[in-house]
Amino acid sequence: MITLNILDFKKAFILFASVVLLAGCKKDKEKDDNTSVDAFLGIYEVEEDCDSNKDYYTIVIKKSGSSNEVLIENFFDMEETIKASVEGEILTIKSQKIDEYTFNGTGSLNKSTNTLMIKFSYYEDGYDCTAKCIKP
Repeated sequence: MITLNILDFKKAFILFASVVLLAGCKKDKEKDDNTSVDAFLGIYEVEEDCDSNKDYYTIVIKKSGSSNEVLIENFFDMEETIKASVEGEILTIKSQKIDEYTFNGTGSLNKSTNTLMIKFSYYEDGYDCTAKCIKP
């Protein structure tokens, strides 16, 4: 009878330990970052407003070599590529120089409307711009 109780105790302990270990599991941060980067990828129709001057063009957002970084092709309608980092639904363009322009800015993605809003500035003329980017 004592042997049976020890076996029952071992089974209960193993079950309890398994539940505790499995409850502590969570997704890897890198997998979460890749999921958020994937949401940004694609072709966007852009309506850009820089100090009341509107421009319309298309950009393409692609993955880069880094897990939380993307490349924005045709940024500012310049046929050039700029890098941006992604965290969750926020896109950050750190200061980068293309030709005579130095760009920086931030953006946010609304997944339900497939809209990416980017606010950025470029320093040659000191303009502040807003780009409304929509995935068709």
